[in-house]
Order: sequence, then C-alpha cells, then structure tokens
Amino acid sequence: SAGVLKYPKARAVKSQEGIVEFLFMVETDGTTSELVVIDSTHSDFEKSTRSLILESKYEPAIWNGEPKRSMESLRAIFRMNNSQPKASDEFYRPYKRVRREFEKANPEQNKIRKDLDRMHKASFLNMYTLSFLYLEEYQYATTFLGKNEQLYALQQLLMFDDRLDKKEQFLEFEILKSIRMNILQLLIQLGRYGEARNNYYVLQKEIPEAAEPFAEPMAQVQERLDSGEVLVRQLKLKDRGSEYIYLTRNNLEIHNVKGQLEKMNFYCSMGFSSLEFKPESSYQIPDSWGSCNLLLVGEPGTTATLYQNR
Repeated sequence: SAGVLKYPKARAVKSQEGIVEFLFMVETDGTTSELVVIDSTHSDFEKSTRSLILESKYEPAIWNGEPKRSMESLRAIFRMNNSQPKASDEFYRPYKRVRREFEKANPEQNKIRKDLDRMHKASFLNMYTLSFLYLEEYQYATTFLGKNEQLYALQQLLMFDDRLDKKEQFLEFEILKSIRMNILQLLIQLGRYGEARNNYYVLQKEIPEAAEPFAEPMAQVQERLDSGEVLVRQLKLKDRGSEYIYLTRNNLEIHNVKGQLEKMNFYCSMGFSSLEFKPESSYQIPDSWGSCNLLLVGEPGTTATLYQNR
C-alpha cells in the first residue's frame, strides 16, 4: 500500500519544484526503516518524501522462501501544474550578477556565493531554472572548490534533467553529453572506480561516442578492480553530516580522520548494520549481507581516507 506524496506548502506558495532520492530498508513485515537522503534539491521536499515512505508498505524480499530485510530506493519528483520554462526576476537578477562576476579576471567568491544562495530561494524555481542554477554551482566549484564539489554539482544537474521525459529535458544534448563525460572523468580521478564502471556501461549504451575516449582509462580501472591493489578514496562529509559511499570491496579501513566520525551504516541488499566508528580499525563485510554500500556519519566537513581491500 502506498502513502500520499504531499506537496510542501512553503514550496507550493513559491512555485518551487524539485527532486528527492531516498534509500531505506524494507523490513520483513513491509514497513520501512533507516531512511537516508541520497540527493535532494530542498529539505522541504525531503520531509514530504520521508512521510510518504514511512506511511507506505512494501513487499519484502524473499530469500529461500522466507521474507528478508532488504534495501530499496525511491525518487520523488515534485512538479507544479502548468509549469513554464521561465525564470522569475527574483532568480534572474542574481543570476545576471553571478554571470558578470564570473566574467571578471578575479571573481569574488563571497559575492557569487551570496547570489547563488538567493537563486536557491527564488520564487518559481522550476526544473528549467534549476538547470541554470546548478550549471552556475558547477562553475563555482570549478573556480573555488575541489573535484568532489565539482562532481556533486554535476550529479545534481543530472539528478533532475536526466530523469525527466526526453521531451521535457531543459539541457541541450551536447551539454548533457559533456556533463556525463565530465562526471565519468571525475569519478576516475577521484578513485571511485565502481561508480566509474557503472557510469561507463550506461554511457556506452546511451551515448556510445561519448564513451569511446574512455576505453583505455576504463580498461585500467577494470584492471585495478580485478587486482589485489588497495583502492584509496578521499572522503568529505557533506553539510548534512554524512557521505554515502558505493563500495567495491568487502574489507575496509578508514584513516587520516580530520574532524569526527561517529557511525558506519551499511546498507546491503540482504540486510542493514550500524557500527560505531573506531579509529584504526578494519571492517569485514560478511558475504551473507550481499552487496553493500556505506553511509558514513559524523561532523559536517570531516575528511578521511577510505581504503578498500580484497
């Protein structure tokens, strides 16, 4: 049975649209638990989606004839009736200031950040204006921040535009193609090889010409995944105090922590486990849990190094 997805009043009044993606566990009785936001365009949409998931009942996974706790995901798209691909003055004015500032030889980071924040709060923030907003967020990350932030901005862009009906997409094909190539390049550079492999397979299927330049680097990625080489990845907890990590190995160590890590929540195809983080410890994921990913929880901005071993 499904609950009701309610449009948040505060967002409806401002005619704001958005998308939320949740991960959660389905219990053996069909109820849900351990909800976590993977991506979101606004926290108000998260609250409505959370309520929907908690009110709904799902079919539990069956293993050897018995119901089993399992991992599920849900993506909720919030669209206003008769939404038009137009920008309000409340959005357009700070957008123009951002564009002018970026054209300067030495753009001021604080000025741009303040105007980007104004754009996030603008009325009539629909899918059309969101595409322009996250393109500017990407340029902001490219100009002032690091590769993790660049990747996040590009993934936010695809989160909504790539999920819409082809007739409703607001980004031109060549821009989408470039975004997806940049995402794959960043995943490789950041050592996120499992995600890179998945993105490469999808790109080969959907835009073969975009995948061609990555044939050699992806062959090297596959060699690393198949070898006994330790996979190293730098981590940084987002503002919500967590980071969701796609795992490719079952033996983990986390070192070089700057800040505070508190919990390690393992979301698996056949179960869930929450462990208190202990420095200088190794973690072995049992095969019985199936394929797993990790939600690392702690203070926002905490950095660390993840080592994945065979």
